[in-house]
Amino acid sequence: MSSDTVLDPVGHFDPAEALALAERANAAAHRPQLLPAWYGPAIGALLAAYGTSIGIARSSHADWLVLVNAVLFAVLMGVLVRIGARSTGVVGRLADLDRGWRTFVRGGTAAVLVVAGAAGLACAPAGGLLGACGGAGVGAGLAFWALMLLANQRIRRAPAAA
Repeated sequence: MSSDTVLDPVGHFDPAEALALAERANAAAHRPQLLPAWYGPAIGALLAAYGTSIGIARSSHADWLVLVNAVLFAVLMGVLVRIGARSTGVVGRLADLDRGWRTFVRGGTAAVLVVAGAAGLACAPAGGLLGACGGAGVGAGLAFWALMLLANQRIRRAPAAA
């Protein structure tokens, strides 16, 4: 092999093929990643724990504990959302959501609230205030987890953006 022979390990691409390949690579790089597998269960468990702790605080007439629970919930939720924002393209790009995703998020939020309310009402007769708050928290947690599974499914089916 002579020194003036140039090896082309990639193969030959005409300009149109190279441009198409670059566009596909760019679309893949900008496509949202799946939410981490731990995200839905972690936020769901946090919602369940928050609802239950509020029920315990209210049923034992420790109203000061409601504020402590709210602060802890906000801090832990902030940490989980920040970790999720750093590890995935969906949480980190909320401002770039298209209309379909905005509708999905609004509908999902409404579903979580409806499930939480229904679970709270269903558990109230048996468990009083503790049952209502705990049921609402568990219902919201399970609904959020299901919503995250649907979001990942939607991301998998989405075509790559051009």
